[in-house]
Amino acid sequence: MPTGPVQAGPGQQTNFIFHDRSPADQPRQRDPRRIAENELTGLDQRFVAPPGLGAARELLLRNRVVLLTGAPGNGTRSAAKMLLHGLDGSHGRFHELTGAAEDDGRPQPDPDDVSDCDRMLLDLAEDDALSRTGEQGLRPLLAAVEGHQAHLVVVLPPHQGRPRAGELLHLVSRIGRPREAPVLRRHLRANAVPITGAAFDSPQLTATLARSRMAEIATLADLFQYAREREPDADFAQWQQSALAAWSDRTPEVADQVANTLTTAPQRALLLTTAMLHGARADVVHHASAALLQATDHPDDDTQLLERTGLDDRLKVIEAAPDANRRVGFTALAYDAAVRTYFWNNHPSVREPLAQWMSTCLNLPALDEDDRDRLVRRYTEHALRTEPLDTVFALVERWATRPEFERVGARAAKVALDEALPGHHGPATRRKIYDWSVRFDLPVALARVLITVCTETLAVLHPDQAMVRLHHLTRRRSPTAAIARDSLLGLAAQDNRLFRRLLDRVTAGLTATSRHPDEQLFLRLADPARLTDTEHRTQSFLNDTSVRAQLTTCWRAVLSRWPPAEWSGPVRHWLAGCLDTGYVGLLTQVIAQAAPEALAGRLYVLALDWADHPDPGSPADTRATRLAVADALWRALDRRAPATEATATAV
Repeated sequence: MPTGPVQAGPGQQTNFIFHDRSPADQPRQRDPRRIAENELTGLDQRFVAPPGLGAARELLLRNRVVLLTGAPGNGTRSAAKMLLHGLDGSHGRFHELTGAAEDDGRPQPDPDDVSDCDRMLLDLAEDDALSRTGEQGLRPLLAAVEGHQAHLVVVLPPHQGRPRAGELLHLVSRIGRPREAPVLRRHLRANAVPITGAAFDSPQLTATLARSRMAEIATLADLFQYAREREPDADFAQWQQSALAAWSDRTPEVADQVANTLTTAPQRALLLTTAMLHGARADVVHHASAALLQATDHPDDDTQLLERTGLDDRLKVIEAAPDANRRVGFTALAYDAAVRTYFWNNHPSVREPLAQWMSTCLNLPALDEDDRDRLVRRYTEHALRTEPLDTVFALVERWATRPEFERVGARAAKVALDEALPGHHGPATRRKIYDWSVRFDLPVALARVLITVCTETLAVLHPDQAMVRLHHLTRRRSPTAAIARDSLLGLAAQDNRLFRRLLDRVTAGLTATSRHPDEQLFLRLADPARLTDTEHRTQSFLNDTSVRAQLTTCWRAVLSRWPPAEWSGPVRHWLAGCLDTGYVGLLTQVIAQAAPEALAGRLYVLALDWADHPDPGSPADTRATRLAVADALWRALDRRAPATEATATAV
């Protein structure tokens, strides 16, 4: 998933963003746990253990919790992930907790987010919930970690260092700074960049590494990789020269070029367009450059078409050129990032026209999806750096809902949200997605975007929050409700804890007195095969008395509020589940306890009809076997206590 840029020190900041991800317009139901594990594996290939990691690991193994602290730029968050990744294979899923209260007023961090053997990261480095809510806010979470035999690593804010409560002091572990050269070596090897010893030990490279954060060293390794791709026949020393030149602050070079060489608006428009669309087709750059001049109110060019300077010659002036495939790039590595930073920092009045221009470019027919994604990321990167977050959210709404963006807007909106979700913008972005999800007048097109973001992005590290937002989206009277329901059920199917949390929410929703959209969700959720599965649990959900009580409550809502013609099909499916799973007694007990007294006879007649006329595609059980299920239902109905109805209603 993408990572957002953060200004970490004084001076100009030039961010190099290398993404080639292409999000789909519709949600892809992938296992978030597998995605998170793959990311941890990739980090492990590049990780160098810092001083103090061994002591932190001992604390984690001994206490199941460690409070990790370290100086900014030392890779404390990565170290926290590697501590959890290094636990043996018997431990469960990895996910992140949040310290900010974002959903339905639930406390954060929420002990209910912990399940058996979880590996959890609570990053308070930027969202300092520990100092705002007091360390007592951690105590219920620590108790849940112990009760579920889970493991938790808390990243403390660098300025705080140590908690104030004496009972937590023994959990604190401080890590130092990893050796920079081995960190770069690991990254280069992972990037398949061959290393030459003499060049690697150059004084310039050593000095650059010494003043760089760990994340910046990772970016430098990416620059080595891109230098090698541009110059495959060069040696390591030449790749290093190109990478270090790109790594340095090149905005003064851009400023000099703009002031002394590119003195006309068309030249500057082509420079900025090439930076924003770096790697795009030459024809796109040509048309987009003209559009940028229009967006900035530049007068039209009256020169006859055949008298104008050719595109390649104009590109040469700005030190750019098309490659063999007519894709345009600057001759200097990563110069596009410096150009974007220069214009954004030094021409604030261009930002609003640039946003309008970008929206125009999204619809250029020759702009392919990858180039469109990169354009949105490049703009969003800088907007997140200096503008109010609402600036990005307004663009998301515009792209998702305006008719002129029907072909491309959903994808662009998702890319922008994906950029805003990581890092210190994450809590506010997750909150905005929540606010959108509970809007009764949410536009259908925006709802589709939110479903995709929750399913493909948010669910990877924050599955609980993805579940809450998808659940709200299922409750809307909209064509997207069914899409949200499918995504939500897919998420719950992959995680037993999320399944139980969703059942809790559905049960709470169905205590309402009128028909509720959760009734449809319940009938999909309450699948007998899922309820009786023991492949990933020591005990099935159905064997849990509290789960059976919830199922009874939900079934009572359906049977009481729906006409028989509507609930007969789900009941027949439930009865068939008795045969498929072998849990005849418990399944018939639930449906019998749920049935209002006035419906008991009708329910038994339905069971007899099912026994005589099973649904098409049902297992080839004998009529006698199905009659045995009907008889079990009759006995369960007959055994109901007089207070059944009142008891079930109170659950």
